[in-house]
Amino acid sequence: MESEDAAEPPKRANQTDSRSIGSAKSIKADEADEDEVEVARMAAINKEIKRVLTEVLPKVVIAWRLLMIFLVRLQAKL
Repeated sequence: MESEDAAEPPKRANQTDSRSIGSAKSIKADEADEDEVEVARMAAINKEIKRVLTEVLPKVVIAWRLLMIFLVRLQAKL
């Protein structure tokens, strides 16, 4: 019995296997999808950082200042 490889004519150097082309396209598509996911992830992180800096941090600063005022007044009474 001959193997299937022996039945196929030898490929020329410039011939490409359609499976390898499809595989390469699939890999490129996967990489593009991964890049899109990474961009979306970074955008979400940047949005959260901006929210913290613009909404949360000012409230923390105000609370800290009020606490310091309270402690100074409390110390003055002692």
